[in-house]
Amino acid sequence: MVVGMLAPKRCKHRTAYESISPGDSLNKACTLGGHVPACFAPRSSVNLCRMATDARGGTPDNAMQSGATQPVGAPLHSEPHWWWRVARLPRRAFVLAGLIGAVAIGLVGGWWSHRSEQFPRPSIPVLSNSIGQRFVWIAPGQFLMGAPDEDRFAEPDERPQHKVRLTKGFWLGQFEVTQAEYERVIGTNPSHFSDKGQGRGLVAGQSTAEFPVEMVSWFDAEAFCTRLSSLPEERAAGRTYRLPSEAEWEYACRAGTTSRFSCGETLSLDNANVKGRWQRTRLVGCYPPNPWGLFDLHGNVLEWCADWHTADYYDRSPAIDPPGPETSLEDVRVLRGGGWFFKAASSSFRDAISPYFKSPAHGFRVVCEVTAPGPIPQLK
Repeated sequence: MVVGMLAPKRCKHRTAYESISPGDSLNKACTLGGHVPACFAPRSSVNLCRMATDARGGTPDNAMQSGATQPVGAPLHSEPHWWWRVARLPRRAFVLAGLIGAVAIGLVGGWWSHRSEQFPRPSIPVLSNSIGQRFVWIAPGQFLMGAPDEDRFAEPDERPQHKVRLTKGFWLGQFEVTQAEYERVIGTNPSHFSDKGQGRGLVAGQSTAEFPVEMVSWFDAEAFCTRLSSLPEERAAGRTYRLPSEAEWEYACRAGTTSRFSCGETLSLDNANVKGRWQRTRLVGCYPPNPWGLFDLHGNVLEWCADWHTADYYDRSPAIDPPGPETSLEDVRVLRGGGWFFKAASSSFRDAISPYFKSPAHGFRVVCEVTAPGPIPQLK
């Protein structure tokens, strides 16, 4: 497209000048506007026509009558117009300029959109650790866990809806664990959408440091928590890390709401990265947070929870601090939330995946437990 716009086109006068040669009379050569179009005439013909015109300050006829002569190829009395010089550039110069311009626009546009796409962070109490993670305090409380009977989109393992009470508050990651955080703790970045991942073509020109880490198994998420807890700064501060329980995750996701999603009964593409709109993950925090200030719970990547999964667990789940099943006959763990490739996932949606499985749509967020004494702020 760029080449077609910039490359010079065939002049509309060219056919009329097919019979003109440098030896023809200047009257014949300069019948249109006093010059032979530069797209057709040789440079010598153009110079000759211009020199003759310049000699008398009038028409080519006057110049011939005056006997004005000047060697062909001698400098003109006036410099050619800039557009005349540009028109005579080789076609490859236009092609090269177009390619350079397209690349520059793409790089600048990608850089700017990456800088401006993160959603403003809410003014709420947060805890930061030694690697820069932010945690939101989730106060104890109770809620209805699972999907109501009238939710025709819910899966069977989301029922029955039941009342759950959490007696202890906890610090939950405000964002999904990012690639930079994971690499700082573990030393590698396994993500598909990274500069060295198989999906690097979809994130070319972007920094993926603040994209969620993916291609991690449940065991990888557990290892991250263990390694982060063992850092000297974290041990000195009395902080340890773990995956959230399934009940903790849904309680935090709902944030006091009873609708299908924390933003209402429906979820638009402006609320979460879902349904393959971007064909990849995005910078964490691109979409509005839920009422408690947590981001990306309904999209970007599904999140590992600590619990085993059984389809009938809700039939016998404890009403207070449910720990999840002791084992799973299918050897699968719970994933919560939505992913960039999948349909919108409600607050009650449950997925069951082998803890060994890795996917470009699977990540996690962590809980921070603080054992050192100190005041714990309440959500406002």
